[in-house]
Amino acid sequence: MDKFNNIQLEFELEENNNETDDTANEAIQEIMSNFANVSNVRPVANTYVFPQHTSYQEITYGLSTVKDLLKICNYYGLDKGVKLSKCKKQDIIDTIIYFENLPENAQIFQQRKKMWGYIRELMDDPKMKQYVLF
Repeated sequence: MDKFNNIQLEFELEENNNETDDTANEAIQEIMSNFANVSNVRPVANTYVFPQHTSYQEITYGLSTVKDLLKICNYYGLDKGVKLSKCKKQDIIDTIIYFENLPENAQIFQQRKKMWGYIRELMDDPKMKQYVLF
């Protein structure tokens, strides 16, 4: 079982008044818009409070796009069932979390995490990223 299930996550974002770094401001706006799209998250002033039952996996997958979630489903062989059921984003997240938390799927889950790490590393390399289609 996920060790983060019973932890309430609270954090505060402070706005930097330095307007010279447009890239940082764009990144902050993107992060804020991603948090606005996560289900079960309610903003309180500049603080986002996640319900206590929200797991780390739900937060992580909630920030992902449906396209990225379907890539994970495809890797696990869950994509046909998800597409046939016409699942919404939260249903896809729940399916992935359920699959990953089953003890018999621990090995494939670890393998996927390792492969995604390799892809991330290739995408971060300026010379190799042109060869990666993901």
